Amino acid sequence: MRLFYWSIFLLLLLFPSIDATDKESTIIKISASDNNIQTNTVEVYASLRNINGQPVSNQPLIFYVNNQIFASNITNDNGDSSIQFQALEEVYEIQVRFDGSESYKESESEIIIIQKIDENNNVEQNIPNELLVVISLLTLGIAGSGILYYLTKISKREL
Repeated sequence: MRLFYWSIFLLLLLFPSIDATDKESTIIKISASDNNIQTNTVEVYASLRNINGQPVSNQPLIFYVNNQIFASNITNDNGDSSIQFQALEEVYEIQVRFDGSESYKESESEIIIIQKIDENNNVEQNIPNELLVVISLLTLGIAGSGILYYLTKISKREL
């Protein structure tokens, strides 16, 4: 009887689980459209591919905005999916995740950063002037702080 258990043990060691090795690897590529200036609408595109670059269709992708689940969409026949949202905050961190399936391994995209833009195609920064002066004083010294303060005043007059 002991011989039987040892032979089962040896078989398990010699032949690893087939389930873990027959899944295809996947990759997610993401991109974002430019902000629509009037509505600050941003569209994020995700493309799920296997390791050979072939599209992976009918699979759920989870879109994260600022580390929170925003939406889950199914990939189309081209392996693509997208979301739209209105950019009300200054900065957004976007990531897409695929949790895998019976045929495909899980994967996640790189993180992309989206910044809100204003009517002049400038990235909006609502940093108080007092904070800028303190930061510049700590990093640039008194002379650098004066220059930064002067440049900030000039740029605000031009708007």
